[in-house]
Amino acid sequence: MIKITNKNNCCGCGACLNVCPKQCISYKEDEEGFLYPTVNANDCIDCNLCNKVCPYNSETIPRKPIDIYAAKNKDEQIRLNSSSGGFFSALAEYVINQRGIVFGAQFDEKWNVIHSYTDNKKGISLYRGSKYAQSNTLHTYQEAKSFLEKNILVLYTGTPCQILGLKKFLRKDYSNLITVDFVCHGVPSPKIWQLYIKNLSLDAPINYISFRDKQKGWRNYTLYIQTRFSNLKFNTNENQSPYMKGFLNELYLRPSCHNCIAKNFSSNSDLTIADYWWIQNIKPEFDDDKGVSLVYVNTTKGNHILTELNIDKFETNSEKDISSAYLYQGAVTQSAIPNPHRKQFFSLVTSANMNHLILDFTKPSLPQRIKLLGKRILRKSRFLNSLYKNHIKPNIRK
Repeated sequence: MIKITNKNNCCGCGACLNVCPKQCISYKEDEEGFLYPTVNANDCIDCNLCNKVCPYNSETIPRKPIDIYAAKNKDEQIRLNSSSGGFFSALAEYVINQRGIVFGAQFDEKWNVIHSYTDNKKGISLYRGSKYAQSNTLHTYQEAKSFLEKNILVLYTGTPCQILGLKKFLRKDYSNLITVDFVCHGVPSPKIWQLYIKNLSLDAPINYISFRDKQKGWRNYTLYIQTRFSNLKFNTNENQSPYMKGFLNELYLRPSCHNCIAKNFSSNSDLTIADYWWIQNIKPEFDDDKGVSLVYVNTTKGNHILTELNIDKFETNSEKDISSAYLYQGAVTQSAIPNPHRKQFFSLVTSANMNHLILDFTKPSLPQRIKLLGKRILRKSRFLNSLYKNHIKPNIRK
């Protein structure tokens, strides 16, 4: 039976829970709010399937994408409602048009993040947009397998470790499965997310949440929370919400995120998506500050599907383009470094003092600020050097 002795070695993907033939594995929340498997030993038959499908019990192999694209959805409203360029929505609509099934992460009625599936275009909107809390995959691996065995086209989207878990659970390749992950910074604690909502003391139940609202542009995105009577907006550059500040400062990510096993495209996904933050220096006319998707094509299947989609796109295959696609998405290769105050934060946090603690523990000291500034200057200088090496004049916005 599976037994987690080191929390760094469990990403909470759900493969073990889904594969158990006796359904004797359940997930329980720890003191930090993350889910870990527990086994009812009385029902366990020692089949060892849980250990066989665990991503941590086999080697992951780094890969390199076979192509890199910039892409935009042709429907501007869909793009504005998406985190980046609306690529996921175009792909999901393609699958629905083939009478397929789309799996993704949505909010439930209590604003927890869970995985579910849809067979219609209206349902796609539930999965659109980033959600900065770890999703519970529930029994969606089993559901996806059921559809696959009926020869139904399935699109499954999730974090790299969730896609890796799905692949391990399935234990074979399916020609009718499309897997898509995204460049992942790490998954925050669902408990902290719920405490944050509670701390807001809203005047009415929440109707809508967008972590990446574009009312002020793609690059100047806003955490937007809407109730019946009021709207809350937290601009990332001016009055950043404490929750987003803590997330971006690695204060409450899952322990396994600090030693991620699914970096370097080792999840075996067909496609990996992200924001193409530096697109204005690659192809300025493609950038309107409404969002551009960066699409890493990892398999021939992914490449074929990309040719089928009705989207605006161009291949970024020069040395300059490829370097930018990696340089400005460092999470492709690098795990998040744990915040030095992480343990202390979790030991002290309550709903009443959470925002105060986040702001205290994310306030950089002078040496940290100097170090961060140095890293930013170094990263930018490396990229500018690659531009001049290729005789490209950078288009720097003032």
